[in-house]
Amino acid sequence: MRVSIIGQVRIFSAQLSSIVQFGDSVGISASSRVLAVQREKANFWGSEGDLGRFRIFSQNIPQPLADEPYSFRTENEDAAICVGDVTIYGLSASTVFQAGSNRSIELENRTMHIRQLEKGERPV
Repeated sequence: MRVSIIGQVRIFSAQLSSIVQFGDSVGISASSRVLAVQREKANFWGSEGDLGRFRIFSQNIPQPLADEPYSFRTENEDAAICVGDVTIYGLSASTVFQAGSNRSIELENRTMHIRQLEKGERPV
């Protein structure tokens, strides 16, 4: 493990399963599931929020092959990870800002955004 030396970090917004990590970690996992229904006229049928009704929330996400051959070489000339000034205006929907090492990161965001206009409006 190495030491993370951070200068100044300004984050204006971090939301929806976002992670800010200073230093090393073994693994990070974040997930965000969003169903956003925007209507011209406010109507509520009571069935909103049932994510199981939408295929996007149940489909399998393809994973890379674990036995895929790779090689890399690292040379850490310094025992510290040094970061100067960082400004982030927004992190959202399963994002990671990390200053450090990580063995694995697993992130998932699934968003279904529906816009309905008053004419011809039907229940979701």
